[in-house]
Amino acid sequence: MKKEFLELRVRFVLTVLIMASIYVLLILVKGKVLDIIKMSPEAVERFAGKGFLEKLEDWNFYIYSQWFGKNFGQAVPIIGMIFSFPLISREVENGTIEFLLSRRKRSSVFLEKITASLIALMASVIFLSILPMLTSIWISLDLSKIPVLILHTTVGSFLWYSISLFFSSVFSDQVKPILSTLGTLAATTTLGFVSKFEFLNTYSYIMSASSMPARDVTYSVISAFFIFISWLVFKNRDF
Repeated sequence: MKKEFLELRVRFVLTVLIMASIYVLLILVKGKVLDIIKMSPEAVERFAGKGFLEKLEDWNFYIYSQWFGKNFGQAVPIIGMIFSFPLISREVENGTIEFLLSRRKRSSVFLEKITASLIALMASVIFLSILPMLTSIWISLDLSKIPVLILHTTVGSFLWYSISLFFSSVFSDQVKPILSTLGTLAATTTLGFVSKFEFLNTYSYIMSASSMPARDVTYSVISAFFIFISWLVFKNRDF
C-alpha cells in the first residue's frame, strides 16, 4: 500500500495545487472580470440573460457559478480519470505486472491499487469542494449548497474514475485508457443534451446544487459495476 501512495503522491499534489491556484486566481481577478464584462453589457445580456452582470457582482453567485459551475465542475471527471487511467495499464506497459503478480495475489494487488487511488481521489475532490468554506472567513458566502455539491463532485469523480479504471484494465498502454475515457465523456455529454438521454450528461449533475437522489444512486451503482467488471478483467487476463 505504501508503494501505491508514493506513486500517487505527485498526481495528488499537482491536482490540488493547480486547482487551488485557479480558485485563488478567481477570487483575485473578480474585479477585473467584472470590468471587462461591463465593457459590453448588451452582449452579456444576449448570451447570459438579463441581470447576469448584477448577479455576478454577488460573491455567492460568482463563486458558485465560476468554481462549481465552470472551473472545478468541468475538471471533476478529468480528476477522476487522472487517478485511475494508469493503475493497471502502466504496470503492463512497463512490464512490471508479472513481477507484482509473482509476489502477491491478484486480489491483493487490485485491492491495494483501487484503495490507495480512491483515498487520494476523494481527499482531493472533497478538499477542492470545501475551498469556499475555507475562504468564507473573509468572504461572506452562503454555504448551504456545499454539502450537496460535495456529494455530486465525489459521486461524479468516482463514476469517471471507475470508467477509466475499466479501460486501464483492458488496454496495455497508458494512452488508450485516457483517450477512451475522454471519448466516452464527450459522447455521453453530447447525447445528454437530448432530453430523453439527459441522465448521460454527468456535468448537469456535478455542477448542480439541487438534490438528485435518483442520480446519486444510479451513478453509484454504475461505478460499482465498472469496478466489478474491471476486477473480472484483471482477474482473468493473461499477463
